[in-house]
Amino acid sequence: MFGSERLRGQLLKINGTGGGKSGGYTTTVLQEGIWKLLLGCTVDADRFPDTVFVVGELHNGSHVLASVPIHTPSDWEIVAFTAHCGNGIRIHEVTGVLYTSTEGTFMPGSGAVYEIDPSVRPWGGQATALADHLAPADGLWIDQARALLYVGLLPSGKVWTYNLRSKEVVGTFSGLKHFGCELLLCAMDDFT
Repeated sequence: MFGSERLRGQLLKINGTGGGKSGGYTTTVLQEGIWKLLLGCTVDADRFPDTVFVVGELHNGSHVLASVPIHTPSDWEIVAFTAHCGNGIRIHEVTGVLYTSTEGTFMPGSGAVYEIDPSVRPWGGQATALADHLAPADGLWIDQARALLYVGLLPSGKVWTYNLRSKEVVGTFSGLKHFGCELLLCAMDDFT
């Protein structure tokens, strides 16, 4: 499996070893020194074998979704540029389209959800904003069986929902009960 280390900007490869002191896993750093922030990764083993898609901010300030070959990670490529740093990435398994959310500037109305089709070449263009003017969007998840995209709206504790088949917004729903949140920010942050 693969993981992204947020602040060190590392793409990690994690292998099962069958036990021992390491808890049964060894971790290898596939890529580092490129990312200021690395905020998610996913794979599409059928369409893009031996490739990890990652989302984050490069040291030069560019916000990108990139493709990293696992055997030659130095040969990474920018798939698409996003207006703000992506936070979380998911793939719709039926279509192979990638989705990433962004908190934007953390101000109301600056959040967005981007849609990127990696089968369309050449890579390196601007990502399509599926939705913008959202509350800061932090993390997303796809119900593959029902083709529903769920996006967490960080400060409101709400969930924006989109139907990937009909291409229609289903609605924005309460994701958290705010009992006892008067003194603490209760925020919807990421999904698994």
